[in-house]
Amino acid sequence: MKLGLTQKYLLCILGKKGKVSAFGIEKYVGLTAAGVLELLQGGVVRLEGKKLSTQYSLPQGKEYLRPVYQYIEEKQPVSYEKVMEYFSMSFTDKRMNAWIDILGENLAQEGYVRMEEGKSPWGTKHLYFPKEEQVQEILGAVKESMFSNGIPDAETVSLALLLDKGDDLYQDLPRAERKKIKRRVKELKVDPVFEQAEKITGYVDTLLVWLLTVYH
Repeated sequence: MKLGLTQKYLLCILGKKGKVSAFGIEKYVGLTAAGVLELLQGGVVRLEGKKLSTQYSLPQGKEYLRPVYQYIEEKQPVSYEKVMEYFSMSFTDKRMNAWIDILGENLAQEGYVRMEEGKSPWGTKHLYFPKEEQVQEILGAVKESMFSNGIPDAETVSLALLLDKGDDLYQDLPRAERKKIKRRVKELKVDPVFEQAEKITGYVDTLLVWLLTVYH
């Protein structure tokens, strides 16, 4: 199975405890941005100004994007900000956790994660432990593409921009290499070819500032 943008992003942000850190607000917001971008880049939805609307039915093999697609379909035309806020700003995280379970169970069926039951203050919950070699393969492919002679594709750039926000792109890297990659990410942000990716991922920062202001 070829992994999609959202699946790759989730694999890279799942911690060693099999879940996304409760303190990693930017990762939850980034996951929604990944879902929106995957639908856009696949031509399933279109963006006019700031408004999203569906163009085609959700393709086979993309059922893990159903929650995001369905919300867009029900509310269309709907701003991408509204979609990201809907999944990221719930007091109970119920919507986001339900979507992560859909993504996690799909990845478990394909053998990319090991699924276990864990405990939470609200009862049991599923934990998803990614295979480390798979995560390193994804990160390695992103870094290689960013520094190849050709122009990286939109999915790779989107993943790089999202992982950059939570420092997940720089796992175990020496300082010199971190600086080199950060410099390249900045170059890609201003490249007109990737304007759509920068527009969606850029709103992650805006929403984070708002969330931090409200909850601190």
